[in-house]
Amino acid sequence: MTVNTTIDDRSGDSDSLRRDVSFLGALLGEVLREQGGDELFDTVEAARLAARARRDGDEDADRRLHDLLSGLEPQRAAEVARAFSAYFALVNMAERVQRIR
Repeated sequence: MTVNTTIDDRSGDSDSLRRDVSFLGALLGEVLREQGGDELFDTVEAARLAARARRDGDEDADRRLHDLLSGLEPQRAAEVARAFSAYFALVNMAERVQRIR
């Protein structure tokens, strides 16, 4: 059996990484709902969507993100920060696995 690993065929690589990140993100969402409730999940998801929109050039997204995060109680803010930290740790792990592939 011959394995073909050419540099030109990277679309499959990015597809598998994207699938892994989506899968891990969905699992994290389930954990957030289970451990922190729907309110925590909704807050994290709203922040994620606003941050993504901000990155994509939505001028209103910066205000939405600021309003959302500045109004959080300290404990909830810490939970949101931990959720994002966990997400980025999962993404980093998926990227390491992708390099091994």
